[in-house]
Amino acid sequence: MGAFIRLSWRLCTLEVTPQDLHYSRSLQTLSIAAYFLLGLAVNAVFQSWGIAAVVSALDTGLLIGIAYAALWVRDMPQRATQTTTALAVSGVVLGLIALPIYIALRDATGILLDINSLLSLGLVIWQIIIVAHILRHALAVPFMAASVISLVYAIVAYKIANILIPTPVG
Repeated sequence: MGAFIRLSWRLCTLEVTPQDLHYSRSLQTLSIAAYFLLGLAVNAVFQSWGIAAVVSALDTGLLIGIAYAALWVRDMPQRATQTTTALAVSGVVLGLIALPIYIALRDATGILLDINSLLSLGLVIWQIIIVAHILRHALAVPFMAASVISLVYAIVAYKIANILIPTPVG
């Protein structure tokens, strides 16, 4: 287990690629389940559990969908298991980092709010870079092309969350 945690961290620091993960449908399923559950916890910091569950389910579906669609377009479906595992695992690592930041952000004011907002922005940028890194290797495309796909994924996920999450009035 320790080796997998180190490998997951190395994936997030761009030291390894999705191909370095073991091909395992069980690991894929566990990683996706962990991604959903951690997404649920992170979203529940700011929303009701019901809305958090819907947002997390849609985000998880989007994560899987973008991987499978991109691999289908590139005619590389055999890479789907490791790619979705890598995307989910990296999301879990970032979620574990984000959760305490978001909990602090929920009640933050003044300069602490500014610091937590910058940390949150940094995590979003890091996530976009990690997803681009994973997709670059999975799709065998230049980093810039993978970055565009990663950015589109981030924007669509953000838009979906904004549609589902009511904006406070006042």
